[in-house]
Amino acid sequence: MEIKQTATQAELLDAQPRNESVDELKQCPDFLRIWKGQAISVFGSQMVAFAFSIWVYQQTQSLLQFGGIIVAQLLPTLFLAPVAGVLCDRFSRRNIMMGCQFALTLASAVLCVLAFRNELNVTAIMMMSPIISSFGSVHQIAYTASISQLVPKNLYAKANGYVQSSIHFSAVLIPLIAVGLLETIGIALIILASIATYLLSTLTLVFSTLPYRGESSQVATQEKAAIFNLRSEVLGVLFKDKNVLILITFLSLISFLNGVVMVLFRPMILTTMSSIALGWIVTLAGFAGLMGALMAGKLAARNNRIQVLFVATVTSGITMVLCGALTNAWGIAILVFIYSLFAPIGTVVAQTILQTITVPEVQGRVFAARAFFATVAMLFAVTLAPVGAELFLEPSMMPGGMLANLLGDVIGTGPGRGMGLVFVLCGLTMFSIIAILSAMGAFRRLQSQMSQHFENK
Repeated sequence: MEIKQTATQAELLDAQPRNESVDELKQCPDFLRIWKGQAISVFGSQMVAFAFSIWVYQQTQSLLQFGGIIVAQLLPTLFLAPVAGVLCDRFSRRNIMMGCQFALTLASAVLCVLAFRNELNVTAIMMMSPIISSFGSVHQIAYTASISQLVPKNLYAKANGYVQSSIHFSAVLIPLIAVGLLETIGIALIILASIATYLLSTLTLVFSTLPYRGESSQVATQEKAAIFNLRSEVLGVLFKDKNVLILITFLSLISFLNGVVMVLFRPMILTTMSSIALGWIVTLAGFAGLMGALMAGKLAARNNRIQVLFVATVTSGITMVLCGALTNAWGIAILVFIYSLFAPIGTVVAQTILQTITVPEVQGRVFAARAFFATVAMLFAVTLAPVGAELFLEPSMMPGGMLANLLGDVIGTGPGRGMGLVFVLCGLTMFSIIAILSAMGAFRRLQSQMSQHFENK
């Protein structure tokens, strides 16, 4: 594939002598400027999303409707990710991000108006969620793919750590802030605050430079007709490298299990605790995630990235099993802390591996493929988990239920214990996936490719 050879700031820094005594990301002002803007945007998005999750569950007390909101958010990514990946490889990623931020502002403004008029309801949120999610998913793919244009290769891990740190820093503050604001100023002003963060984020993009690295006009013309072809544009990139396909498959399976845990965790806690208690637990998780993200930048820069990914995944499985089996609030809080500490490490390591073994010009499609298959997995998770928990496992784990006599002595009986059983099953499944891939030699082959990369460098 012929590529326009326009030097990026990342390439220029790659050619310069390294000064290990300073933070080299300071030499990447455009990355830092865009990262700060996206951190502000993430704060607004997470704040309104957390407030919505509490508001919807308090309004409906239904796992099915709670899961329905998440499904409505995931479906657009399923259909748009392949197209978004192609667009992000062929057009200016900066312009795509700006357009998406503007669209998010308009969509949120609609919900804000409904909220101020006291007309906001679950139906309105379910109708607007796909629109907001559509632009959000395209924006995220463009943002992720742009990192390799903004920083040199040796700083991929550190840059990814910065991105994860901003996400988890928000998670430290948002739960308590969102719960407090929801009970004092209401959902309308929370949405308004999120709109302000989108506008500030857009301004940082306006004053940043992100060089366009597109294909030659001849190649673009030849492939224009296939721009919406998932097989040729996205799957074709994956099947060129078996290791990339294996890694994305592994990450998709883990996304399924994490999705099940994600959709059931808050309802499980709210069955026995208050929203304030949930806010404190999620705040603790956010603090652990921030610590993990800060550690991840260094761990992802190591040669043994595959082993780090392996350890992070196994640890997640252990915490899932124990969290499902325990009912003590302090015990759950500690397990959530450990889970959240290792989650960003796995994310940063996996993303750094993908950035390292693929060239920047196809990373839009690579990360689109990751988003597509992760969304398929998450969609199955958030569809099946609430149905299975509410209609079968929760009733079965009530005193006298079908499974209560068999498992009640292990994980207890009563409200929330069916969801606890799901946690245990997810953790055991995670161990099985690790065992199968290890027996197939998948991790060994990935480590071998990474070792070859470091030797070539």
